[in-house]
Amino acid sequence: MNRFFGTIRGFVVVLLLLLALTFLALLMVGNTKVTLWVNGHHHPRLDALFGQITLLGDWVIYLVAIAVGWRISHRNALAAITALALSGLVVSVLKHQVFPDRKRPSAVLEQGSIREVPLQPLHRHNSFPSGHTATAFAGFCCMAFFTRSFGLQALFALAAGLVAYSRMYLGQHFLSDLLAGAVIGTCSALMSELLFRLWQPAWIHQEQSLAPDSSKKQQDDATT
Repeated sequence: MNRFFGTIRGFVVVLLLLLALTFLALLMVGNTKVTLWVNGHHHPRLDALFGQITLLGDWVIYLVAIAVGWRISHRNALAAITALALSGLVVSVLKHQVFPDRKRPSAVLEQGSIREVPLQPLHRHNSFPSGHTATAFAGFCCMAFFTRSFGLQALFALAAGLVAYSRMYLGQHFLSDLLAGAVIGTCSALMSELLFRLWQPAWIHQEQSLAPDSSKKQQDDATT
């Protein structure tokens, strides 16, 4: 198991730091106060920036993770598809079946306390958990398995964290919604990766090499 998590050490380190900061904020400041603080500290440039970053948790990460995974191997692409589908399923069940009455900040807090960012209409229902956050963490965690670079893996975790932060900044979710989404997305990616490591049919494990095969090149040179 240590070896498994070691393959995405950069992602895990940053993820644990983000989770620790989230728990501290919830315990020391409180769910509502943190949400109001993040949403209340704004700037027009940040409005535009986070309006774009939040799209990573909508559909962009689907395309990126699956396309990059397919370029490396069919297995990686299928693992990404499975992780994103599992994450979406769990979020949908929790939102609509388990916690259907969980309201968003604009519906719970005093009217006018949540600022509406231009071009980002506030939603009022199905707050828990954050679907964008779950999708972002599932997609970026899958991508962390595509590389052995500690720095890139850490960057992927930070990118997922920014998507989560954008949901609070835009007034769409409480901090606890983001925490749940991050856990769901990451666990979905880990379970998918484990599944495709244990189940290895040959037809999905043919590598699409990113670089020319040096051994094949040597054989070609030897015959010419």
